Amino acid sequence: MAKIKTAKEALAAVQEYGGALEHVPENLKTAEVCLAAVQQYVNAFKYVPDKLKTAEICLAAVQQWGRALEYVPENLKTAGLCLAAVKQKGDALKDVPEKLKTAELCLAAVKEDCDALKYVPENLKTAELCLAAVQEDSGALKYVPESLAAELCLGAVQQWGYALQNVPENLKTAELCLAAVQERGQALKYVPEKLKTAELCLVAVQEDPYALEDVPEKLKTAELCLAAVKQEGLALKYVPESLTAELCLAAVKQNGDALQDVPENLKTAEICLAAVQTTGTALKYVPEALKTAEVYIAAVHQNYRTLKFVPENLKTAELCLAAVQQNGNAFKYVPEKLKTAEICLAAVKQKGLALQDVPDKLKTAEICLAAVQTTDTALKYVPEALKAKVKEALNKPAAKTAAKKAAAKTAAVKKPVAKQPVAKKPAVKKTTTAKKPVTKEPVAKKLVEKKPVAKKR
Repeated sequence: MAKIKTAKEALAAVQEYGGALEHVPENLKTAEVCLAAVQQYVNAFKYVPDKLKTAEICLAAVQQWGRALEYVPENLKTAGLCLAAVKQKGDALKDVPEKLKTAELCLAAVKEDCDALKYVPENLKTAELCLAAVQEDSGALKYVPESLAAELCLGAVQQWGYALQNVPENLKTAELCLAAVQERGQALKYVPEKLKTAELCLVAVQEDPYALEDVPEKLKTAELCLAAVKQEGLALKYVPESLTAELCLAAVKQNGDALQDVPENLKTAEICLAAVQTTGTALKYVPEALKTAEVYIAAVHQNYRTLKFVPENLKTAELCLAAVQQNGNAFKYVPEKLKTAEICLAAVKQKGLALQDVPDKLKTAEICLAAVQTTDTALKYVPEALKAKVKEALNKPAAKTAAKKAAAKTAAVKKPVAKQPVAKKPAVKKTTTAKKPVTKEPVAKKLVEKKPVAKKR
């Protein structure tokens, strides 16, 4: 950086980049230059000489970045300045003089950043203040006085079950853990082993089937496991090895992909058929010996994409027609010998661009017109000899109406998809920027009004 020689150069430099104040000679650091620097770049405040740190400059700094309070001279730390600082950055509370830490100021700090609770004097940690912090982030529980912690913990887990991870072990009661898993089943992982009862585990699994992962083996009963896989078939992976055919069948009926967790000795024709009927692409988990015509047909009817995996000798005209009627893209998997006028017409009516896979000898005026009526860009696959005829037909009122109906029908056709698994609820730390939406009544309007916990769903 070029050497700054005049007050004018100093002002121009800091107006362009406030951090340039670091390189301004001390004799050129005026109140005007310092204020301009701080307004442009708040971190420049650290380069302002104490003798030039006026109330105006200090306020400008902390309003942009509350932590700048650290560099404010003690004699300039007023109640108003400190309040402005903590409202901008809650943890600036650590640099507020003890005599200026009032209930109002501390509340403003923890509302901005719940972790600021650790800088609040013990005598100011009231029920209201601690509740405000815990509602923002249950991690603040570790800074709550023991006399208030028990009831705040209950409120916290009722609002967000995963808050149980921040509850001290000595405060984890059966009632508290039950409230936590009722709100978030996977909070079961934070429940002490001695408190994991059959009732508690059932409540957790009913709220979230993936909670089965954290159920002790001795409590994984047939009833509990069945409740889990009926909600989400993929929970089958957490079922003990001694699982039954009944459990496997229930799982694949809910989600065909659960077939991947069915032991080979339990993969029966019935279970495999049920799996592909639910999720066609589960075909990849079916043993070769059980891939019968019936299984292939069921898979294709559920998802046209599985036509790709059907052996050539089992691809019938009927099966191929069913696939292309679902989605014209399946036409590419139809054997040449089965590409009849009927199948070609069905394919282009569903997906106009399927015309590119229609053999030239079958590209009749009728098929080409149907394709273009479905997708106008299919015109590029129409033979030159037929383009004029197709264009002429398209301009007729009846053809225009047919094209509109074809487009609307294509848009309305839903692609066959496998049943989606229940998404695992991530055990992330709750923050002010990513709160879990709360639909139930807010946690304890008054701390003394303890909300009862339902005993069982």
